[in-house]
Amino acid sequence: MTIASNTATPTLGNLSTGHAPQSTPARTAIGELLRVRVKRPPPPTPIDPLARHQSIENALSMALWHVRHGTGTDAIQAATGRAIRAASMLKQACTEATNGGRA
Repeated sequence: MTIASNTATPTLGNLSTGHAPQSTPARTAIGELLRVRVKRPPPPTPIDPLARHQSIENALSMALWHVRHGTGTDAIQAATGRAIRAASMLKQACTEATNGGRA
């Protein structure tokens, strides 16, 4: 009894037949598109000064809320996290103001 081999199924001997890709993924149309996108940096998004101001105020308000209403180390850690976030946003705003709008 002989077993008929299916030539459409890729095996070790017939990798070029069946559904095996004929080229490496980097050389396909999608691979080329992704290669171009990965190399090109995204365009900078402008940050609205009013939105930044509101975000900084919100982070500081949340830090104070955790200090006033919390008890224990969890509240201190949450307040510290919000205060660090506000300081980070302030630093970014100062850097952008110094560099003419670029961080």
